[in-house]
Amino acid sequence: MEYLNINKEVSIKHHPRLISVYLGRNKILSNLDITPGLFQVKNSKENYSGDVRPCSEMILNMALKIYSILKPFKKILMFLKNYIYFSNNLLGTQYSNLFIKKNKDQFNIYSKNKKNTLKILKGKQIKIYKFLRNKKLVYPFYKNFFPGIGSDYHYFGTIPLGNNKLSVNKNCQLNNNKSIYLIDGSVFNFKKNLYPFVFVMANAKRIAKILNK
Repeated sequence: MEYLNINKEVSIKHHPRLISVYLGRNKILSNLDITPGLFQVKNSKENYSGDVRPCSEMILNMALKIYSILKPFKKILMFLKNYIYFSNNLLGTQYSNLFIKKNKDQFNIYSKNKKNTLKILKGKQIKIYKFLRNKKLVYPFYKNFFPGIGSDYHYFGTIPLGNNKLSVNKNCQLNNNKSIYLIDGSVFNFKKNLYPFVFVMANAKRIAKILNK
């Protein structure tokens, strides 16, 4: 932002997230440290989704570090880990409320907290939970964890494809300086797709081929 001489407040698009944990009726075996999503519960009309994943030993160890109260139950949790599911419940971009602005010699990232964001997330999660219950995939209880505004890690759309100085061309070169390539989520506008990871990777591979010529 300093290089581009931008002093005004800039909006950061993102998808607010709520993490929910369920006890599954069926055992799912996985040897992966980072487990992929099993399936998505998605509502295009209301623009929210839940990415349901199996648990893993790595995830449980992270949870035990965050919630030390669970440490006495480590053996039990490890025994049950193949029955534990969790979902990342994400909202659409209309709930974005992150901003960045220069303040003297530093840049501050902050939120203009919408008080009903958590309430809305919980409302969507209930619908996802009811779907899982109707499919007889989980037992009738769950635990929610709200990591806070801006902890979703799905930031995008700040320097998209366009013609002004705060944009890139089709080769992801900054229009104001063609020697700078941007290959992260900032060049996309994920209004509908709430899981941009694969798109970002594919685009990065495309740009790498261009640079390798």
